[in-house]
Amino acid sequence: MCADCHSTNLQKNYQSETDQFKTTWSEISVGCEACHGPGSHHIQWATDPDQKKTENNKGLTTRIQPVKLWTKELNNLTTGKQGKVGKNQELEACARCHSRRTQLSATDYASVDFNNHFNLSLLTPALYHPDGQIKDEVFEYGSFLQSKMYDSGVTCSNCHNPHSQKLKLPKAQVCSQCHDSSIYNNPKHTLHPVMPVSPNRSTASKTAKQPDCLDCHMPAKKFMVIDARRDHSFRIPRPDLTLTIGTPNACQTCHNDKSPQWAADIVKQSSVKVPQGYQSFAEAFYRAEQGKTDAAQSLLELIRDVEQPEIVRATALQRLRPYLSAQSAAIIVESLQSDSDLIRHSAVQLATLLPPQERQAYLTPLLEDPLFTIRIEAARSMGAIPIHLLDLQTAEKLYYALQEFESSQAFNSDRPESHLNLGNLASEQQFLDKAAGHYQQALKLDPGFSPARVNLIETIRRLNGEPESMKALNQALIRTPNDPALHMAYGFAMVRQKQPEAALTSFARAVELVPENSRYLYIYGMALQTMGNNPLAIKQFQKAYQSFPANPDVLRALLTAALQNQNLEEALKYGQELNTIIPGNPQIQTLIRQLKGNRLLSP
Repeated sequence: MCADCHSTNLQKNYQSETDQFKTTWSEISVGCEACHGPGSHHIQWATDPDQKKTENNKGLTTRIQPVKLWTKELNNLTTGKQGKVGKNQELEACARCHSRRTQLSATDYASVDFNNHFNLSLLTPALYHPDGQIKDEVFEYGSFLQSKMYDSGVTCSNCHNPHSQKLKLPKAQVCSQCHDSSIYNNPKHTLHPVMPVSPNRSTASKTAKQPDCLDCHMPAKKFMVIDARRDHSFRIPRPDLTLTIGTPNACQTCHNDKSPQWAADIVKQSSVKVPQGYQSFAEAFYRAEQGKTDAAQSLLELIRDVEQPEIVRATALQRLRPYLSAQSAAIIVESLQSDSDLIRHSAVQLATLLPPQERQAYLTPLLEDPLFTIRIEAARSMGAIPIHLLDLQTAEKLYYALQEFESSQAFNSDRPESHLNLGNLASEQQFLDKAAGHYQQALKLDPGFSPARVNLIETIRRLNGEPESMKALNQALIRTPNDPALHMAYGFAMVRQKQPEAALTSFARAVELVPENSRYLYIYGMALQTMGNNPLAIKQFQKAYQSFPANPDVLRALLTAALQNQNLEEALKYGQELNTIIPGNPQIQTLIRQLKGNRLLSP
């Protein structure tokens, strides 16, 4: 909620039983205690001469330690940091509010361990462009973690005064603290001529069109019409990527009357080699978003590339989900053992895709992970394993970790998503009455929350049978007639009741509502195929293929259709694409060899 960052010592205190908040706070502003914890001991320290001699922390619960010193060596254009870059206490304290994240527990001011209390939103298509530029309101932390600045040990107070909330120096002068202005504030670098300074204005001032470091390397985007926020990934402008994958570029922020090609040509003409910048994952993420068949290999390379920022590798792992197969699932096991909190967390979220025995073996150690966020994800992934199948020691660890998971969901029980999570866990554990209660509570908070509605209908079917489930489903469709998930659920109900025509009508309606959903298109195509309408079924498979080419079920369906129609060229194409997605499958490889042989013999 907004108030958590715009006040001090906010305690949400939501009570699910009464659906009421009993929220408390110390100040309706960001006071000293918001970052440093309770101030009573600091006052005592300040007034007690003896304590001043012995207390190094000045009585503060959280005292941000000073950053390491920076040095400028003669041959370097940029200042470097002394010593090894380690965990940044200051950055994690700032990240509590300067990030897009989900809070999982009440903030502990004695700790600045961000990952123990928050789930950071990764570089998802809804929030970031494929190259990591900001799209939605993500604040600064997720962008900064992508940057060379972060990798080099830069921290917030190197540029910002945390108490005045101002830059330490005006605009681009803050960059010149480390970057030699004689080199970087130069037309050869900026690609802009130095504009003459008006005699009536100060030498620090430039005309409105004169760009500076921030305009090119930290372009701003407005939120809520008036709130301009700068991208903190500190990237080199890439108009060439605008041409190939459609990402924005800083050049056209000012030169909006020019084309991306014009900007790309300017950059290309200025250098022997087009500068790539520190961020090198744009094409891989773009191909994943487009559902390309070779996206999985690009993502695997990113995950295993230790030179990539951790947030990029963790995001690549999450983006791999639609492409995972038995052959590529080994990356989950590798990542579960990562030293990176972000990567380990992403891997735990994917661990539900592992076979139950492997899941138990690899997740059991993580039930005692130092991080709360990882312990609860491990518990969630193992929650469906019957307790009697576990040894006593593992069962005890799982029990306590599940309690932590439930406490995190209770903390956010004002949100329907938390009740959905609890309902899903209860359903997997066969506690169907408990699951139904959570789904009902989610719908009480948000009557239009489709996932809870669909899951509740399925739970009613398991509890009370098909007639009661159909009654609830019909009522739901009256309430929200344009919910595609409900139409899919109705279609499956008709299949169970052996009414294929009615099922087909419902599947068709779902596809009409979301025509780009490859899974819905595939299901509709299979239903058409079952009814004997192969030509129309193939059209649905082809639409699904256009929407997400890497869907293995769709590729198998198109491969089968091509073989039936004796279209060997098409069959070979789909077979080779399947082999890219599911490498090492002997059946697919044998078929490819046969198709190549038949093609050579054909006239």
